[in-house]
Amino acid sequence: MAIVERRNRNNSYHVEPELLDQGIRQLQKEIQTLNIWIQHADDSEEQQRRYYEDMLRSRNEMLRLLTEQKNRLQADPSTIPPGTDTNHSDTRKS
Repeated sequence: MAIVERRNRNNSYHVEPELLDQGIRQLQKEIQTLNIWIQHADDSEEQQRRYYEDMLRSRNEMLRLLTEQKNRLQADPSTIPPGTDTNHSDTRKS
């Protein structure tokens, strides 16, 4: 694909609202776990601590982006394709 074609390509894509919610919940759990690991890492685990902190930054960034996308969907529901069940309740256990 040529550069011009990539530039002109529609950058919008759709993610189902319930998938966003699942992703947000998963990231929140991972962030909580990483925070606990960081708090309990002792001085001899400095390399591990840096690894966890990097993972934490990455998860926080992903959470921020998913939350922004969810907020955009809530602000403009016309972006949700017809037939999408936006009142879906996830019955699976977390």
